[in-house]
Amino acid sequence: MQSSHRCAMAGVAPARLILTVILGVCAPFLRAEPPERAEAVGHFGGLKFGGDEGFMGSGTAYGFTATLPFRPRWAVEADLTRGERDTYDSDGLGSSETRTLATFHLVYRLGSERVYWFGGVGPGIQHENSRVRGLFQNPLEPNPVVREFSETSTDFAPLGYKTGVVVSPAKRLVIRGEVHFQHALVLPNVMARVGVGIRF
Repeated sequence: MQSSHRCAMAGVAPARLILTVILGVCAPFLRAEPPERAEAVGHFGGLKFGGDEGFMGSGTAYGFTATLPFRPRWAVEADLTRGERDTYDSDGLGSSETRTLATFHLVYRLGSERVYWFGGVGPGIQHENSRVRGLFQNPLEPNPVVREFSETSTDFAPLGYKTGVVVSPAKRLVIRGEVHFQHALVLPNVMARVGVGIRF
């Protein structure tokens, strides 16, 4: 009986040691507070265009994010992103699309002034310009003709969520990396981007 008790205590000791080490490493991070100053970041990356029946292709994306803290770990963010893609061939036939996303997120932050993680959720607006240039057959003409069609639409993007990390290697310099999803149609726009900015 005493032998079993000693074995149980021997098993508890390493677990207690591991837990103590983990808490010792994480405690400074958990006690620290993210910065209370506003940040402005310009970003660049890729955008996967979401649609009702599937993803519609990928392109480049660039924009701007402003972060305004209002509590030690809470902030609001305004984000403006423009994404572009095209599928034109050597004959100039194909399609192009431009999407502009204006979003607003409530963001929770965990970390310190040097480095912090963030996660946010919020709505937005999506403005889209699309253009198709192709060969179309007119029944009254013997040969197909090149025609171009364009369409513009603006939709409410009710659900968006983002997560990422901000690192500050110098007093006012910030480097930001994030993944951002924003639903305006069935499938979301998916953005992965990095940015550089300043802390005021």
